[in-house]
Amino acid sequence: MLNNRITKRSDIEKITNAPVLAEIAHSDDTKSLIVVEKPRSIVAEQIRTLRTNLQFVGAGHEHKVLLFTSGVSGEGKSFVSLNLGASLAMSGKKVIILELDLRKPKLHVALGLANEQGISNYLISKMSYKDIIKPVPQLENYSIITCGPVPPNPAELLTNGRIETLVKELQQDFDYVLIDAPPVGLVTDAQILSKFADSTMFIVRHNYTLKNQIYLIDDFYQNQKLPNLNIVFNAIDYKSGYGYGYGYGYGYGYGYGYGYGYGGGYYQEDKPKRLSFFKKVFKNKSKK
Repeated sequence: MLNNRITKRSDIEKITNAPVLAEIAHSDDTKSLIVVEKPRSIVAEQIRTLRTNLQFVGAGHEHKVLLFTSGVSGEGKSFVSLNLGASLAMSGKKVIILELDLRKPKLHVALGLANEQGISNYLISKMSYKDIIKPVPQLENYSIITCGPVPPNPAELLTNGRIETLVKELQQDFDYVLIDAPPVGLVTDAQILSKFADSTMFIVRHNYTLKNQIYLIDDFYQNQKLPNLNIVFNAIDYKSGYGYGYGYGYGYGYGYGYGYGYGGGYYQEDKPKRLSFFKKVFKNKSKK
């Protein structure tokens, strides 16, 4: 009763009917592109499930524009958007991600890319997007346009008409355009950008997002303030006992095979089970 944070999926579903499109486990790994570095990890598999579930989102749009946002900073929208883009590129799609969190950009830092020029330069000039586009390291079909120098007036820049031009041009050349936007609960930027998107991925973080923030999501969903809103439940700590008595059977199989073989070496992150003291004793005796 005293816990005011989201600790299980039912906490979300009690407040809103907005669909939970995917669930992604917590990972202590510091690698930015985990689907590339650890393709057999639990997180990489769940990102692939999110990729598969996109077929139920924005049906009929040949060139999908996906907006990623959250309630507050730190819920993992940049991580999810970056890795989903990588997964789409690995499946043969041509993907570009836009670092449009102009206030607190993280993507270029995570990828180790230069950021002298980017979207902020594009917005105040007549340059082509081809002048500022960069390849994402390690992936052939994946590109990025970094934010560029942080401007003093992001919201005003986003309403000058250049973003609409940029998105329309990118739709002609790419299968997916991913927009990494600022948290919608803090600034208006994400709502400004939402009119150029086909669908919204709203990131909720396990044991971090406040329950009151789900009411904000429900308001956006019910009043269609964000297009085709879907929730991604991120950074779930299964070790904390998440899911017991919950009806989904985490750790054994969630319908998508998340936990199939968990603990048995199916995933790279699995570790061999340690025997208890008594089992070790009896095992040694049996050998004698």
